[in-house]
Amino acid sequence: GNPGADGCAEALARHTGPVPARAPDGKPWNFLFLLLETQRALNVGHLKPYGALHSSSPWLDSIAGKGAFWTRMVATGLPTINSWMSAHLSVPQHPTRFISSEFTGMRNESFVQVLRRHGYLTWYFSTSDPSWDNKTPWIRQWYDGFYYDRTQEHDAGMFAALGNWMRDSLPDGQPFFITAMTKTNHYPFNPVPGVRSLPPGASLLERMDATMRYADSAMHAFLQGIRHEPWFDRTVVIVMADHGFPLGEHGSSQIGYGLYTESIWMPLVMAGAHPRLLPAGPRLGPASGLDLAPTFLDLAGIRTPNAFLGHSLLQGDNPHRITFAMRGEQAMAEKGPLRWHGAWGTQPRPQGEELFDLIADRGEFRNLMPAHPELRDTLGRFVRDMARLHVEVVERDLLWPHAPEPQDSAPAQPPSRR
Repeated sequence: GNPGADGCAEALARHTGPVPARAPDGKPWNFLFLLLETQRALNVGHLKPYGALHSSSPWLDSIAGKGAFWTRMVATGLPTINSWMSAHLSVPQHPTRFISSEFTGMRNESFVQVLRRHGYLTWYFSTSDPSWDNKTPWIRQWYDGFYYDRTQEHDAGMFAALGNWMRDSLPDGQPFFITAMTKTNHYPFNPVPGVRSLPPGASLLERMDATMRYADSAMHAFLQGIRHEPWFDRTVVIVMADHGFPLGEHGSSQIGYGLYTESIWMPLVMAGAHPRLLPAGPRLGPASGLDLAPTFLDLAGIRTPNAFLGHSLLQGDNPHRITFAMRGEQAMAEKGPLRWHGAWGTQPRPQGEELFDLIADRGEFRNLMPAHPELRDTLGRFVRDMARLHVEVVERDLLWPHAPEPQDSAPAQPPSRR
């Protein structure tokens, strides 16, 4: 049946006319940021008109049809920890080192800290142990508290705990920003209770389809369970992946191989009655994980000095904008319909330089570089300069402005486990 027929998707889209980001009574918007593990765009149904090949996300597709969704969203970090840091700080990953564990004294401020200063309650829920990749000290720095239960490392359990906590523990009248990160759809896409059974020898694609559908269903059940709460009509639900995953499209199933569509293209959906998300439908311009922080603050109606490298996605498409990413010695830069691949440093990229038209060739199989050598001196030069600058400012902690020194405050109370 229609996944939206129960009314949850309709509730997210409900509105009664233009409403400012903060209504005349000063009531702000709430935010649910659902970060889905390995939800690659090639398997997302509502992106089929833009190059997706499969449909493993029926519930996400139903709310995308009633909200705003971005057709060219890319990850600016691989693997999860780099994408996660990039989204919170609006800075690219360091090409060769992990910011989360090697630059723990970096003083750049997360958008979550800005929301806390403006009165938001901020919590982080996770299916996986936050100590992976050294997330815990960053979560403690940014959020009021976090939830993780080692006995329930599956998405349905985490979402059930989140729903119970929101119904029982949210303070009356205080706006909230809550992030929830899934885990089940992680390589090698092994089943957990609730994932449909597959025959022996099922392919990685078949296993990914099963775990993606499970995560999609768990998210649906969670939102269905909170849709009658009094704060739901003033809540924006943001659903995004951390990254994609290669299944041999360019000769490898290793996530570190290349910055091609299968690895970095991901869905981004924002659903809710917020006037800045109208009209519903696709947003066609380039977008990246760097853009989340300024977009969240824009939705909250907050303007403040910051060191974010992204731009609010609510400002419309900019045909001259360049998005970029680096990993190891590889880099990519995207402008208009074109994506350039090459090396940002002195070590040549094994595949050489490549150029693809993402509108005509979303899979990136027809290299146009021989016909456009001039782009070697535009997109290539841009991303090389940005990579070197980024390495310098991260390693020397020169991002501006520095975050305020932390102030003593009473510890937040966990919902049940911490």
